[in-house]
Amino acid sequence: MDGRTVVIAANPALPGDAVPVAFSFRPPGKAECVSLAGTFNGWNTQACIMQNDRQESVYETVLDLEPGAYQYKFVVNDRHWYLDPHAHDVAEDGYGGQNAILVVTAESQAANALMWHDPTQRYFYNAI
Repeated sequence: MDGRTVVIAANPALPGDAVPVAFSFRPPGKAECVSLAGTFNGWNTQACIMQNDRQESVYETVLDLEPGAYQYKFVVNDRHWYLDPHAHDVAEDGYGGQNAILVVTAESQAANALMWHDPTQRYFYNAI
């Protein structure tokens, strides 16, 4: 790891060390549908449809992730793929772009189980 990789610690009270991670994303422009696709769901754009808060066009979802490294992107209108603009680490996606990287560890360092992703904040993974 290069020091920029986001690491989230699992809460041992959860079965299988899964960590609920809440993601939020404000897409540029108008969006009919926003989803979260990545290695955690086989890059399926329909597997994780994010919910719109209807007030500020922020889309949210929560995933229970086991320890491991994951790559992901936000998908708008099922065709426009967006790198998390605040990702601390990225990997080449094989198509001339990049994927964000998230690492979940088995060590329990979080005071609370739920972690949230807020791309408007510099340190966007915080325990709540």
